[in-house]
Amino acid sequence: MNFNCAEPTHKNIGKDFCDWKFTLKKGFAHHVTFPHVDTCLGVVCDLGKERYFFGHINGFFQNDFSAESHRKAFVAMMDEINNETVHRAIVFGDIYERANVYKWGGLVNPIPLLKSKNVTIMDSSNRDKYPKGVDVLFDIDNSSLKLMLYKENRDFKVAENGVVLNLKSVEGINKVMC
Repeated sequence: MNFNCAEPTHKNIGKDFCDWKFTLKKGFAHHVTFPHVDTCLGVVCDLGKERYFFGHINGFFQNDFSAESHRKAFVAMMDEINNETVHRAIVFGDIYERANVYKWGGLVNPIPLLKSKNVTIMDSSNRDKYPKGVDVLFDIDNSSLKLMLYKENRDFKVAENGVVLNLKSVEGINKVMC
């Protein structure tokens, strides 16, 4: 089954298994898609015991247009995992460009928020390479994340080239400049 992790303001939230934050268990051949991550941030957290937390934060959380919007949204999203230990995590999206514009102290170094030493940051703010953002597919059973150039009305069942990362191999802070 394919679950969509769409931003909180997405028109299909509550339909088609869409939500902006949820936890799933490994072993059911599930895939999670993050459609159109442009000014957004996405996160996949390995909570141990074959459980994963997924979150997708839109550019302006709860209609907050302040410089603190993403930081507040990230903290709110991390609160959803009830202070569980995150064993490994991947944070992706328009990270450094937005951090420079909005000065988000906690997002450039997400370790305190994630309570983990094993974080990979995949920055897709390179507007020459990703002019409209990215699409992301996470295969739960294989713990692999695929980051691809955004494509309108993408069929996630069709294999396409992209940056692939395996969550099981994440150790220490890694910064992948996409």
